[in-house]
Amino acid sequence: RGGTLREWDVTTGREIRHWQPTPPSIPWKSAFSQDGQWFAALDAEGVAQLHHLATGQNTRLDFNLKQVTSVALSPDGRWFAAASVLVVGRLWNTAKPEPIATLQGFLQGAHSVTFSPDGQRLAIGSNGNEAIKLWDVASLQELLTLAGKGSMFNSTAFSPDGNVLASCN
Repeated sequence: RGGTLREWDVTTGREIRHWQPTPPSIPWKSAFSQDGQWFAALDAEGVAQLHHLATGQNTRLDFNLKQVTSVALSPDGRWFAAASVLVVGRLWNTAKPEPIATLQGFLQGAHSVTFSPDGQRLAIGSNGNEAIKLWDVASLQELLTLAGKGSMFNSTAFSPDGNVLASCN
């Protein structure tokens, strides 16, 4: 059935559980937190479903963000971030839940989003001279902008130690 969120055990191939977002919607982008506590999905209308896996609590958040290209949960599940071609990134606190910041400053769209392994930095991929923008999550200060050639840096990742950032367009 369309719009159902599902979890599988990859070792057995069995479905662990499934749930219907409230109200039912078609998720576009989704992510797990590395601590295994949270699953998040964002639909085409900018509505997020935040699911706490241990308790089964499902929270609906109006993220108010259309044309989402990428979502990420911080490693500890504390933060939920999304990037949009509408030239912004958004950051939410999963525990409250409440919006923390709208990260702007892109001349063109934001195409990818990822947290550093320690959850202290957030990288958003964009285009050309602003291929990647890096923020400090605690202070919400932009730390640097990395230039690149080309457009749509739509896959961005940190190395496991958090000292190297890679992106492709």
